[in-house]
Amino acid sequence: MKNGTAVPALLTNARRDIGRSGLVDDLVVPALLIAGQGWEAAQPALRSPRARAVVALPLVAIALRVGSHGDGQESSVARRHTWPYAHVIRQEAARSRLAPALVASVIAEESAFNPRAHNATSGADGLMQLAPQTSRALGVNDPMNPRQSVRAGCRYLRQLLDRFHGRLTLTLAAYNAGPTIVERTGSVPRFAETRRYVSEVLRRYAGYRGVSS
Repeated sequence: MKNGTAVPALLTNARRDIGRSGLVDDLVVPALLIAGQGWEAAQPALRSPRARAVVALPLVAIALRVGSHGDGQESSVARRHTWPYAHVIRQEAARSRLAPALVASVIAEESAFNPRAHNATSGADGLMQLAPQTSRALGVNDPMNPRQSVRAGCRYLRQLLDRFHGRLTLTLAAYNAGPTIVERTGSVPRFAETRRYVSEVLRRYAGYRGVSS
């Protein structure tokens, strides 16, 4: 933990000034220990007893957000909001000007983050389950390669978003059912599978948003 020797003294002062309540012992102190980096940022605001008392509880939220980097442990919040291939997803999403959370949501629904996923009916392969024709058009040599699959899938999502003028529901419907039928109907097709797909991706996206930054 950064500035580890300074943290115990600060904790002692904070506990003295706020009081030795169960809240401090059971919640505030552990949270502050977790947020090792948060302490350094907060020190200028902790010069007076009153200031220490005021900022203690907000630091709980900071602690949960920052998590622990010093002992290799993640907070439960961080664990819930981390997905496989996060580094690849963030890089390729940025390349195509997409939200990483959106890409992760599509992958979760398409392949459950399984790079070897194969759809025997459509022939789609890989993390983003691109159809063979689409995959070839996007220059994919190995659809089971996570980097190639995510890069091509991101490019395809960007193409669809531009094609449907940024309308996300239509973009997701087109990713699932194909852009031709979506353009023809001007709405999400009345296919139970496509409607379920759009709903599930949007539900996941709502849960993932704001976590990937």
